[in-house]
Amino acid sequence: MSSIFKRQDPAKLQAQVANLKGGSGFQKDEKEWKLTLDAQKNGSAVIRFLPARSDDELAFVRIVSHSFKKNNQWYIENCSSTHGDYDGCPACKYISENDLYEKAKANKNGPEDKLLSQIGRKQSFWANVLIVKDPGAPENEGKVFKYRFGKKIMDKITAAINGNPELDEPGIAVTCPFDGANFTLKAKKVGDWPNYDDSSFGVPAKIKNIDDEEVQKAIFEGMSDLRPITAESEFKPLAELTTRFNKVMGSSIGSAGSSASADLDSELSNFDNEMAKFDNQTSDVKSSGGVASVPVGEDDGVPFDLDDSDTSGDDDLDKLLDM
Repeated sequence: MSSIFKRQDPAKLQAQVANLKGGSGFQKDEKEWKLTLDAQKNGSAVIRFLPARSDDELAFVRIVSHSFKKNNQWYIENCSSTHGDYDGCPACKYISENDLYEKAKANKNGPEDKLLSQIGRKQSFWANVLIVKDPGAPENEGKVFKYRFGKKIMDKITAAINGNPELDEPGIAVTCPFDGANFTLKAKKVGDWPNYDDSSFGVPAKIKNIDDEEVQKAIFEGMSDLRPITAESEFKPLAELTTRFNKVMGSSIGSAGSSASADLDSELSNFDNEMAKFDNQTSDVKSSGGVASVPVGEDDGVPFDLDDSDTSGDDDLDKLLDM
């Protein structure tokens, strides 16, 4: 006698149950690589930044966001200033309309300064990387991933590309598979979070076996198109963002800084600094797969000044990514 029921596949059933839970805003991206840290928040790895996949793409993309917690609620949203639109972001409008930067500059460590540090713009960058050495996860070695990082590392990339003309040190086309250089990523605990100051580029050298067409093919096929990260679809409408922003800010709306001094030191600190300029006139850099074409923005059209003295960049990014 045949049964009207079929034997069930446990794995399939598990997937169906998982789908019922719905997606969260922080689903793991299997193509994203993160440095493995030990219990002391120390770690190291050797990676190689890769060039753009085509002339229509860039080796690096930048995304601006706001991420802060107030009134027991988080506001974590992409900022339209990524595309040069400061009117499409309620946080940027709030900072501008309340003249927070000037007030913060006039009263360092005052309530406006702390509020600006909390709700200000935060930058992160994305690149394709080849994992050369990963002691914390050796199974990643030889594979290509997307890597998200903060301003401190971007500054090191910029410095390596520019070189040091005063010392006759030429720049390195760091993403070039043939003439670029590996990047030794070192994290050490400073305070409560990892710090990347000891990270550095090695001497220029080609990627191992890069002359082999099969190696080139494997690397290329492992690379991701970074353009969707900053696509318009990744940015919510102003009305939706404003509703959320007002809800999180609560009574702070209309009274900027009035309650910002309470427990703000434990919140995310701002690393809202502008990217350093690339030397677009250097032909060697131009050959590095789109590096010189990164839209860093010489002025960026910010409607309020930005304090370039902050150095918390990557430490802050870790707070957001690891929360």
